[in-house]
Amino acid sequence: MRYIEIDGQKIEVHECDDCPCRDDGDMGYGAMCKHPKNSYVEVFGGKMYEKPIYLRVGLGKDCPLREEEE
Repeated sequence: MRYIEIDGQKIEVHECDDCPCRDDGDMGYGAMCKHPKNSYVEVFGGKMYEKPIYLRVGLGKDCPLREEEE
């Protein structure tokens, strides 16, 4: 199990579907993780764009959330 703390409240995250950082995109197609540690900034034409990393299925080793031992 992983968790994220928002405004002092600890939120348990069992899978990407119940994570507050998940953006479903277009009804699940193009779903992405909006966690600040899971994106990068790209400069194009003198402007900066935040590029999120698209989700993989489940909370794998690439998930930036903290892990809690049960």
